[in-house]
Amino acid sequence: MTNPTSEQPSPREHDQTYTVLLIPERGARVEKLRLSVRHVSLLRRLARFRLSDVQVRLAVALVLALVAALVGMTWRLIALSGRVRDNTRLEEQNLELQARLSTIQEKIGHINGVLARTQELYARLQEISQLSDPARKLSLDAPALRDPRLPADPVRLTSQLDRLSSEAEVQSEELNTLTGYFEDRKALLASAPAIWPVRGWVTSDFGWRVDPFTGQRELHEGLDIANQEGTPVLATADGTVVYAAPDDGYGNVIVLDHGFGIKTRYAHLSKIDVRIGQRVQRGQTIGQIGDTGRATGPHLHYEVRVNGAAVNPRKFILEPEGPDAPVQELRAAAGAHVPHGMGD
Repeated sequence: MTNPTSEQPSPREHDQTYTVLLIPERGARVEKLRLSVRHVSLLRRLARFRLSDVQVRLAVALVLALVAALVGMTWRLIALSGRVRDNTRLEEQNLELQARLSTIQEKIGHINGVLARTQELYARLQEISQLSDPARKLSLDAPALRDPRLPADPVRLTSQLDRLSSEAEVQSEELNTLTGYFEDRKALLASAPAIWPVRGWVTSDFGWRVDPFTGQRELHEGLDIANQEGTPVLATADGTVVYAAPDDGYGNVIVLDHGFGIKTRYAHLSKIDVRIGQRVQRGQTIGQIGDTGRATGPHLHYEVRVNGAAVNPRKFILEPEGPDAPVQELRAAAGAHVPHGMGD
């Protein structure tokens, strides 16, 4: 048999084996363990191998360093995973906000388009009605959306914009219908005496009063508007001059026929600037205030008649304010006191 202490088995010994008997106590079955020469040689080498303290410490330190590195890498991976989730959530929120912003911008664009169309219709309506003189503060106003304040919350903002869009659409449709209605009645609107004929202040209104000359109670069929002599008198609607001459107690008189049975009378004029048969437009100067005929001072007597019957001129006037001019300015311009009782 080959010497078992030999370092390297010879080629011949490679095929040799050792049998180890494992005999348990109490008569249990004996086990056999066969080991080749190679196995025995490896066990011998392991039995002779020893690690120094330094090597053991280095090995332990290396293992600890590896564990620490592994723990650090694991922690970083967990943190990175959390950041990735946060970034993903932020990207989703950003996409959602971009979608909402796009929707809001579309709604605002739609509302702006509707409002632009509404303004065009409003301008057209002013043109048709010939009531677009800002200086005279006519009462035909552009429609306005109620509660223009908008919330900051995107969801409520979208809902508010939907409501405003619906309101704008409704107002646009209503204004469109109204414009069509006025288109069909353009001539009638132009014939309505809708403005004050002169600036000044009303000294005698339409209705029953005591006549300043006879002392009798009688119906005053128009408005007396006082101002200094020479103040321009305007046509209150489109029409044709059918009378332009003196008329007894009314002094110099102009009568305009506006069609549809409507006529206006301008009396006590100091000057007549139109002739019979002439076509005039609303706001055109036709004469000047005076005190011709039976009058207590410079003023305009203004009447509106429908089918021959006198009606209160105020019913036709659309200007929100009266014709009153600043009294002090009038008095300064006239250079004298103008009595408030002017009339005829």
